[in-house]
Amino acid sequence: MFVMRFWFIALMIIDNICVNCMEQKEKKKSDLEKLYDQWEENDDDELEEDELPPYKRKIQQPNLDKIMKQAETPEELMMLSKKGQSVMMFVGIGDVNGKRAEKFYTERWIGVWQNSLFNNHIDVQVISY
Repeated sequence: MFVMRFWFIALMIIDNICVNCMEQKEKKKSDLEKLYDQWEENDDDELEEDELPPYKRKIQQPNLDKIMKQAETPEELMMLSKKGQSVMMFVGIGDVNGKRAEKFYTERWIGVWQNSLFNNHIDVQVISY
């Protein structure tokens, strides 16, 4: 009976110590985040445009009139107007006869395209249904 009480008390103490350690780590982490935010707010040096995170960079609006005159095809228009931005592309794969392609055929071609684009350092996310 004494041994069981001893182990119960020992486990309670260890559990309490672990919980306190975790709370202290969380407090330290939040304190560091607050300190970093204060550091950034009080920093007089402005970062260069290319050093800023993508969500803080100024978006340069393209001159659409100029682009419309330059582009001869819809593909060129898309390429000129979305330069430097992520683009979503939707592709439907059909068989030679115009029928809807089967799933394994579609997945094979998607894999080929994905590998080719990855080899050109273009990140592609595939969403199939």
